[in-house]
Amino acid sequence: LAFGGGNGFDIFNPEDLSDNQIKPNVVLTDFLLFNKTVPISENGSVLNKSISLEKEIGLSYKDSVFSFEFVSLDFTVPGKNLYAYKMTGFDKDWVYSGNNNQATYTNLDPGEYIFRVKGSNNDGIWNEEGVSLKIKIKPPFWKTLWFKGMGMMAVAGTAASFYNNKLK
Repeated sequence: LAFGGGNGFDIFNPEDLSDNQIKPNVVLTDFLLFNKTVPISENGSVLNKSISLEKEIGLSYKDSVFSFEFVSLDFTVPGKNLYAYKMTGFDKDWVYSGNNNQATYTNLDPGEYIFRVKGSNNDGIWNEEGVSLKIKIKPPFWKTLWFKGMGMMAVAGTAASFYNNKLK
């Protein structure tokens, strides 16, 4: 193909065009609780540093709605970057979200999870490794092992006391 311009002709062969083979890095860009960005290192904040640098976060059972925002670092045609995410321990398979770069979770049971994100560039070349973040959700005190143990001891103590008083 030849195109004329002010400085002469530009000539190129379309067969010389190739796909973008670079696997983009994927980065977590924001962490939200109840649709509000979590501040870093404030009193009571779950983040000690930027979400992109965190390896693990601890949440309370009260933090029942949380979201992640993420991005593939390929700027050739950013609108064509694709994403997939998975909460290991919750999602059975990858959730392919197209070019939607946000994932929201609600009412997860207490426990340990790993949030993983992978992304592609504009030509569909995926970074399968992506990025991951460990999440620990603490149970309410009445669902902890020590509370259940104390409750069983209290029931046993009450039963023993009742039995002891019956014998008198």
